[in-house]
Amino acid sequence: MPRPRSAADDGDEANDALLQEEFERLQNQYRILENDRRTYIAESQDTLRKQKEEIDHLEKENKEIKTDLSQAQSDKNQKADKQTLNRLTELSRERDELEEQIENERAKIGTLDSEIRKSERENRQLKKENAGAGRGGGANKAAGAQGSANQQKRRQTLENRLDKENKRYNDTLTENAHLREEIDRLRSEKSMFDDLYRKLLVEVEEARQQKAFLTESATKAYEHRDDCINKIVALRDRNEKDEAQYRNEKRDLERFIDHDNKLRDFMTRKANARDEWKREAQDRRLKHGSHGEKAREAQRRAFRDQGEAMERIREITSEDDLDVIVRDFVQREDDNFALFQYVSEQNNQIETLTEEIDRLKREMETFVNEDNDLEVERERILAELERKIATAKAARTEAADKLDSVRRTLEELQTAIKSVFDKCGCSDSHIREMLGADETISNRNCCCIWALLSNELMNCWLCSTTCRLRNLTRRTALRSPNTASRWDCLPAAGSPPTYR
Repeated sequence: MPRPRSAADDGDEANDALLQEEFERLQNQYRILENDRRTYIAESQDTLRKQKEEIDHLEKENKEIKTDLSQAQSDKNQKADKQTLNRLTELSRERDELEEQIENERAKIGTLDSEIRKSERENRQLKKENAGAGRGGGANKAAGAQGSANQQKRRQTLENRLDKENKRYNDTLTENAHLREEIDRLRSEKSMFDDLYRKLLVEVEEARQQKAFLTESATKAYEHRDDCINKIVALRDRNEKDEAQYRNEKRDLERFIDHDNKLRDFMTRKANARDEWKREAQDRRLKHGSHGEKAREAQRRAFRDQGEAMERIREITSEDDLDVIVRDFVQREDDNFALFQYVSEQNNQIETLTEEIDRLKREMETFVNEDNDLEVERERILAELERKIATAKAARTEAADKLDSVRRTLEELQTAIKSVFDKCGCSDSHIREMLGADETISNRNCCCIWALLSNELMNCWLCSTTCRLRNLTRRTALRSPNTASRWDCLPAAGSPPTYR
């Protein structure tokens, strides 16, 4: 009949329950750690994938920027820029030459006016001389003959001068035609320059947009890097806490296992001692017999030792039932073996996690170094782009200043042409019919109005000169009729001759 369970038995059951709870808690923690490890690995892989995509994207952008820079720095583009600069310099020089030619034309017009005034003075002098000759009568025939010879010389001089002026007029018409062609060419070049200016504006805007895009990409990369660093720091802190908790639990388990090992060693020594006692008792029985005084004394001593051993076992285990003690011993041995296996597995997992953490740290350091390199390269590219943008802005400003100067010069020239055109009273009806109704002088009709004005000025000058010569010829014909036929070829006043 089994003995009733004592308080020691209840204490063992409580200890078993606590051990079972501790084992379940450790299993739960192990599952939690396993889930955390999987989550950490997944997050790390996702982070690495995103960083790799970002790096690929930045490398692609870097390659495109390098391609654009190489194209911008190519010999062809530099040659085109130099040609544009040379062309602008040539246009400025041609503008100065045109201004100088305009001044020369004005000087020529002034010279012609001076000659016209001189001719008018000579005509007035001839009128006075003719009047004086008429009053002298027949007594002054000799003086009249001398005056006729002088007049003949003057006519010859005037004819030569007229021929020279006709040549100058033809040269001026030819020069005006060349100037019109030059103005047309300058207008076409101005149109090309405007197209180039607009193209430069578009390129500057594209460079500004590219700079803003690169700045935004760099900002996003910085933010993403900061998020990754914060996550890594949080995971590192969490891992350190888990390691500290694991070390504490491991220390408790080792203490518990050490206690069980000591108990097992004690039980083993006692079992060996009992076997030794049994062998000694058997030897004594064989030597002295089973009913001798020594045999009984040995049995009593063996029983007493066994009883003491059982009492010590009961004191240690707080259990009176031997079956329960044996069963608990076997159960604890099994639990110790299971805990030993669990601790071994945990150690292996800790080593694996430690290696994984070290690998991730190395990868993090690699990514940080690559990110620093990319940052340096990005800053260099941004500095290069800013320098190019500044150069483009300076070129644009210089080109805009030159364009404004050319535009102001054209406006002044148009205003001067309009003023002279209005003062001369020229008609622009055929220009309006050809170009459309436009009361203002523009780049479109400037050349035509200039040609019309030049023709009108030359016609006016020729008409005036022809009229004065015809009047002079008529007055001279009264005294020398034979010379009148030489001037019949002159056109009437108001219809100037046409020269090639």
